[in-house]
This record gives sequence, structure tokens and C-alpha cells, in this order.
Amino acid sequence: MWKIYFSAVRFTIVILLLSASPLIAFNQSSNNARPTGGIAATHDFAAIPGNGLVDIYWNTSLEINVERFDIEYSADGNNYALAGSLLAKGGISDNEYHFKHSYLKEGDIYYRLRAVNFDGSFQYSYPVIAEYSDRYLNYNFVYPSTVRRGFPVKLFTNENFDRAEMISQGGIVLFKQNIKGMTGRFEIPATINSSGIYYVRLSRNDRSMIQRIVVTD
Repeated sequence: MWKIYFSAVRFTIVILLLSASPLIAFNQSSNNARPTGGIAATHDFAAIPGNGLVDIYWNTSLEINVERFDIEYSADGNNYALAGSLLAKGGISDNEYHFKHSYLKEGDIYYRLRAVNFDGSFQYSYPVIAEYSDRYLNYNFVYPSTVRRGFPVKLFTNENFDRAEMISQGGIVLFKQNIKGMTGRFEIPATINSSGIYYVRLSRNDRSMIQRIVVTD
């Protein structure tokens, strides 16, 4: 089972022509200082481990002169390597992105995005952190893991958690309930009206864990 310290981070990347601000992280080399620049308004960045992969999602609402998005990962939050890249879709409408990373490591995995413009300048996102621990392997707390649309979600856990949440693939929290003191078998009325893949997260101050579920018609 996967355990995740998950944060749906909302951020905006704005790269302007030859300008600088506290949110800008330019490539400062003279070779990349050509005056084209770019804008990428990016949000709902999430990294969710499951089934041997880390699923990485983000959305954009504006892309101008952006060539690609580089997905970078790190074991310590300082030294990053390239996991892969996706070409930017461009335009002024909403775009959705999904990238799968087959990297398994005990402990924290940091992810960040780098929006690279056609002139070579770029801007980093804030990082999100996923954590994997084999201690929780095969610990499924949603029974069954396939839920009919409009029906409550059934849980079973011997641990005490503070919150139960239903999360979309894009990292949006759709439902939240206080479950302090609730152990054993119980239900949460997290009824979902659309079929698809979702995540249920149980969390408290010191840790959280997440399980992927399927909502069917």
C-alpha cells in the first residue's frame, strides 16, 4: 500500500519578457535571453503513488510561448533529476496533463514542474511530496475498492485518523469528513455522481495514507 503526504498545490507561473519578480526563476545565461518569454498559468499539481507508479497531474488555464513541461524528481528535495517531459498544448483554454513515473523508493519523493519556453527560459513550480513505505503494502482500507456511483464508501481500519477525504484525479478534494475515534468498519457518505478513478485519503497530523478506488455506474 502506498502512503502519501499529499498536497494539491496551486501556483501560477508567469514568465515575462526580460523581466524579474520574486516568483520568477529564469535561466540567466545569455544564450537563453532572447526576447520571446512565455506565460503558463498552472494549478492543481498533484503526485499520487499507486500500482507501482506515481501518477502526476496538473492543469493549466493559459499557455503562451511555452514549449514543454519537464517533470523533475528528487530524493532529498535539493538535487533533482528529469523524470520526463510533455509538450505544452498551448492556447488560452484549460489543459489537463497526466504523467506516470515508475520510480519506487522508501521515503520521500519530491516532484516539481519546469515550464520551459521556446527561448529557453523557464519557471519552476513549488514541489509536492509523495512518500512510499512498504510497511503499508497490501493494506487496503476501502472495501470494496469498486464503488457504485451515488453509494457511500465503506472503510475498515484499526488505526485512528482525523479526516477522510475523497480526491479527484486532478488532486481536488471533493469530500471531507471528521472521523476522529472511528475505527473498525464504517461508512462515509462520499457519494460521487460521475464514474471514474478517485482516491480516498485518511490522515492525521503525523501521517496519511491513500487508496485508489473506481466509481462505476
